[in-house]
Amino acid sequence: MTSTRRRRPTLDDVAEAVGVSRATVSNAYNRPDQLSAPLREQVLRAAKELGYAGPNPTARSLATSRTGAIAVLLDTSLSTAFSDPALSVTLDALARAVDPGGHALLLLPGGDPRGGPPAERVLAAQADIAVAYSLADGTPALDAVHERGLPLVVIDQPLLPGTSRIGCQDRQGAALAARHLLELGHRRFGIFAAASRVMPGGGSLTAEQGAAAAFRDTRERLAGYLEVLTPFAGAGGSSAAGLVGGNPGGATGLISSSASGTESGTAGSAGGNPSDATGLISSSAGGTESGTADLASGNPDGAMGLVSSSASGAESSAMGSVGGDPSGAGSGVASGVAGPSPLAGAADVVIEEAAGLSAESAMTGAFALLGRTPRPTALLCMSDQLALAAIAVARQLGIRVPEELSVVGFDDTSVAGWSEPPLTTVRQDLAAKGRIAGELVLHLLAGTSPAAPDEVPVELVVRASTARA
Repeated sequence: MTSTRRRRPTLDDVAEAVGVSRATVSNAYNRPDQLSAPLREQVLRAAKELGYAGPNPTARSLATSRTGAIAVLLDTSLSTAFSDPALSVTLDALARAVDPGGHALLLLPGGDPRGGPPAERVLAAQADIAVAYSLADGTPALDAVHERGLPLVVIDQPLLPGTSRIGCQDRQGAALAARHLLELGHRRFGIFAAASRVMPGGGSLTAEQGAAAAFRDTRERLAGYLEVLTPFAGAGGSSAAGLVGGNPGGATGLISSSASGTESGTAGSAGGNPSDATGLISSSAGGTESGTADLASGNPDGAMGLVSSSASGAESSAMGSVGGDPSGAGSGVASGVAGPSPLAGAADVVIEEAAGLSAESAMTGAFALLGRTPRPTALLCMSDQLALAAIAVARQLGIRVPEELSVVGFDDTSVAGWSEPPLTTVRQDLAAKGRIAGELVLHLLAGTSPAAPDEVPVELVVRASTARA
């Protein structure tokens, strides 16, 4: 018995059934804006009745020289990457932004010992454009992107000349967190740094080692912490020399980046007092704005507020008592200082690099920080995941948060609000970052020139994981 395979319907069959041209049927799938809604609905209904599934993707790719794929270059394995909620939120927003244009994400996980996916995977990937998600400086995969001539969008890092980039105000956010803890009276600090390949497997770092980290966000956040803490550092504290223009006693004010992505520090100790000029000058997408910090007059109680980063450059928020709560442990975005903020006394600062990105892999570093003698009373963590690991270890060691230990994270991922206790953290708009990255992708695919680097603003969200020392 001979069976006859049913002929697969074609675009011509649909055109004949509806009584329109091949181009009209093609537009119903590829350029729906060219048809009226009723006509497109008629074409699609006829195609469904005939069993026509739409244009062949391979044939369309050959005809347009486009694959519809966006290669996303990750630094780690997929399991490690997706244990980071910040990455999940950002990539979800990126995917949503490009989906209406028929684009999809092609994830290339890390695998090269020097970071990022192997270069040969990038060379072989069928993609129209690449998105680098938080890669280290000098990642070989980026050379492969350049070799192929693919357009490139960078999320967070590295900084590459002439490349579209969207990041966040890392240094400013870190400074907000450090100032908050100083104003609560803390003087023994632990900085919990993200894994950055400085110490294989994590471990104790000096400020100079941290300044040489392969990841820009680690360098920037560490600089932000130390620029605020260094003027109060005692003999046992870390030095920020080299991170703030080589002046270990000054540079406590920050001039944050503009939309062009450039930034500079300003030495604040105009009167020779290393505790002067403790405010921050905030960022502005439109240029510069003046900050509230000016202690050069010798008034130790003046201008203790911080101007928070703002995309519009028009808002200010001072870190300290929130809503009149002297402990600073209330919930909400910190705004306004209820009175003078005592900053007398030397600070001791230690730095620990985590072994990995996940909370589980960070436990070893948290044990190291909390096992020190004397133990830090406050931890500045470069991610919410690290902060949650620190809180979990503190609980195991019988250390009460925030009564005996204050903890501040970075990112404000969804887990921050319902952790126990709710986490004080630096908020960046992760969804906006992903959406903007998607818009940059679409613009480059449309043939426009790379946009100037941009950064989403940050703000300190004070919850219940911080209190007075």
